[in-house]
Amino acid sequence: MGIANLVATEKREDWHAMWQTHERGSGETEASFTKDRKRLKRRIRDFQPTYIDPSPRDGSWMIAGCMSSEADAPQKGVFAVVQARWTGSRWYFTNIAIAISDVGKPTPRGRECVIH
Repeated sequence: MGIANLVATEKREDWHAMWQTHERGSGETEASFTKDRKRLKRRIRDFQPTYIDPSPRDGSWMIAGCMSSEADAPQKGVFAVVQARWTGSRWYFTNIAIAISDVGKPTPRGRECVIH
């Protein structure tokens, strides 16, 4: 499952399939993961990688790019990153993190980018 499949799985709201490739946090369960995913107000529409940085130290890959959600205008998005790790015979992903600008302001926003 690559980034495109991760996005497609979220669009289908197939939380079980996402859980199968989710890089789990301490004490995280499938039930807590599913509950958190259902609470999200913005579902991913697209993620276009622009930079991939392999980390030989831990075998992971940091993938940065432009992510758009259903709430964004066409071709608009925010910079985001996801970490991927190949273990056994499959990819595992962290949650996608948005790069925040306006840190310290009452309503911080993601750094805007354009989906081509």
